[in-house]
Amino acid sequence: MGWLRKRVVIGLLALLGACSKDGDGTGPGKSPDAAAVQGTTTPSTASAVAPSAPTMPAKLPADPKPIFFGDDATAQKETTKARSDPKYDEVWKPTQVEDLTLLLTGLSQLLSGLDERGQVAIDSALAESLRKRGLLDLAATLNGVFVNSGTLPPDFVERVQQHLKTIRKRPRLGVWSPKRDDLAMHDFSALAAWMNRTEAAYFREDRGVR
Repeated sequence: MGWLRKRVVIGLLALLGACSKDGDGTGPGKSPDAAAVQGTTTPSTASAVAPSAPTMPAKLPADPKPIFFGDDATAQKETTKARSDPKYDEVWKPTQVEDLTLLLTGLSQLLSGLDERGQVAIDSALAESLRKRGLLDLAATLNGVFVNSGTLPPDFVERVQQHLKTIRKRPRLGVWSPKRDDLAMHDFSALAAWMNRTEAAYFREDRGVR
């Protein structure tokens, strides 16, 4: 019987030891030190602050001139040449609407087709239409003004802006029409968008699906 009593006592001691481990918060097989580590955060995590949103400057700096631009003297020479062309004033007459539309279309394509070397690409059919109407030289000269100064003659810009206001209520703001064989090419949306860079409507027409 002594051996039986001894085995019972050993069993009770083992049971008491297991209960003691489960009740101290450490759980089976865990040490108090390990439990103390769990549930704590490092100082760097606890004190982390979400980064603030970047602030925008009150006014953005002006865009730098592209590297292919020339000089003011050349731009002035090209401006004088353009103004001496009879078509420079004639296209604004009410009877010359088709010529005006064609000139603005050609100039728009020239400006939008400039590459970093100042070279341009223009649709051959458009170039031929400009040549037949005596507008190709004027379009090229106005493009020369832009290449050398980054802008167009002020009086020309003013006239174009007035024309844009006149046609604004037409479909597609009046700056382009779907291509048709019986109509001259009509798309000066890029020119209108460049002259009105803060107006999203012209930008949408320029980037719209044709």
